[in-house]
Amino acid sequence: MSHQVSASHHPFQHGVLYDYHRSSACYRVRIALHLLDIPYQKVSVNLLESEQTAAGFINPMHAVPFWQDEHIGLSQSLAIIEYLNESVSEDDGASLLPDDRQQRAQCRALAQIVACDIHPLNNLRVLKYLAAVNASSDDANTATSRSPLDLTDSSCSTNRGALTNRSNKPMIDRQHWYHHWLAAGFNAYEANLSDTLFSCGDVPTLADVCLIPQLYNARRFAFSLDSYPKIQAIETRCLQLPAFINAQPEVAAEQSA
Repeated sequence: MSHQVSASHHPFQHGVLYDYHRSSACYRVRIALHLLDIPYQKVSVNLLESEQTAAGFINPMHAVPFWQDEHIGLSQSLAIIEYLNESVSEDDGASLLPDDRQQRAQCRALAQIVACDIHPLNNLRVLKYLAAVNASSDDANTATSRSPLDLTDSSCSTNRGALTNRSNKPMIDRQHWYHHWLAAGFNAYEANLSDTLFSCGDVPTLADVCLIPQLYNARRFAFSLDSYPKIQAIETRCLQLPAFINAQPEVAAEQSA
């Protein structure tokens, strides 16, 4: 299965990615663009400076990635990747999804472990909200109202990462929170892998496109991957490929400078 597209078959005349180099969702889209050999322009959006919250920002969700071409403006990384994949597949037969229906479903399931179960709970917006809830837990109003992250809720299990502030109100340690959801997701991902070179066969697919950025973030937060030998082997293979190398955050940051 080839991931290369001839220069005469690029599906877009003006493709623009609104991008932040450290966003794992943007990282996914960059990998897909490189695997599919789709040229694009990039508009850098600094999430740390909240540039995406400016009035009139192109994405009403005030988030990145956002893809704009002469046909469509599109948010959500998986939707963007599948759109790009289908646009190229129509011309050249390249694909980030297996040909077999069952394998395609399994590939999407692995991708969604990362994109739906791990990433939403650990992205920057959630971590900022977590910090804000912890910081505001001394407020007099919180004494009588339970926050969305209140660990005193009887439906919550005991959390070894819980801390206590000056008012003895439970708080959540950010790194413990991050590690908890990483472990839950990676345990499931590893258990669903077979002995193929990549997540869903012998070439990279949508699943690998989602996995590699999440591993990058896991290391940033000092999460040990020792329990995941298959995942680590896949990562090693992916990071030897130009499409993955050229999409890395450090490379993207240099291109934005």
